[in-house]
Amino acid sequence: MSLVEFSNEKILKTLEILDEQNAQTFSFDPVEELLGEDRTSEICSMLGVSADLIKRFREQGLNFDEADKVACKLGEHPSMIWKEWNEIKCIPESLYDAVEEFMRQNKMCGKCKQWINRSNYHKRSASKDGIARYCTPCMKLYEKERRVKREEPKRFNSSSSGIFDGSIGITS
Repeated sequence: MSLVEFSNEKILKTLEILDEQNAQTFSFDPVEELLGEDRTSEICSMLGVSADLIKRFREQGLNFDEADKVACKLGEHPSMIWKEWNEIKCIPESLYDAVEEFMRQNKMCGKCKQWINRSNYHKRSASKDGIARYCTPCMKLYEKERRVKREEPKRFNSSSSGIFDGSIGITS
């Protein structure tokens, strides 16, 4: 399978669309109406989820992926349960593949919020993905600011207690 070439602009726009889709929530009410059940335990067994998750669905709704999974478990297309599902933009599979490949090669910097190639990050074994949160230029700037702040002379506060409170060392 060969990947279709898409511009970075197209991929970044698709990432924005996916973020919007993931932020969208769907009410759990239509699911309960479809099931005709009021009892949480029966809904849990039908959907194969916990009572706590059902409670969250009732209070906060379902996100895009959850709504899709619930509809599949019920043997329905999400558009048959939620009418607003039809308003979601359809993204071709080849574009999804290109987005996945882009995300494997790049990471969004936590500071400048730009997508940067993963080779432009310091390694960090403590991170889930093995690289630092900030890209190398942002990390250098962060370290420089931190170094300058650390080197600023500390002002002595005469009202503070501690070694320099005047109670030691000098006798008359």
